[in-house]
Amino acid sequence: YCKACLFVSVMDALFHANGIVMALVMRYDVLENFRNPMTESQGLNDFWGKRWNLVVHRFLKNLYFQPVMDLTGSRMLATVAAFAGSGLFHEALLYYVSF
Repeated sequence: YCKACLFVSVMDALFHANGIVMALVMRYDVLENFRNPMTESQGLNDFWGKRWNLVVHRFLKNLYFQPVMDLTGSRMLATVAAFAGSGLFHEALLYYVSF
């Protein structure tokens, strides 16, 4: 648990530092990526849905979930599409980091 907290803290600090640089140098507004997920989450839904990796959450929601939801009206299919998109993203990331 302590290693996970340290990892999240370091990642959060790096994202905030990058955001500050982007905001100052490029005059670009950067989205918040984490909202204290390890210390303020009330449950798994709160952790994954509202506090952890918010940029990817918005990306998956806009690219997969919402279009499938609009086409089919099925929340289940939209969730499966977003989950599959997340899986493809993680596989591609693992592939490119490994090779």
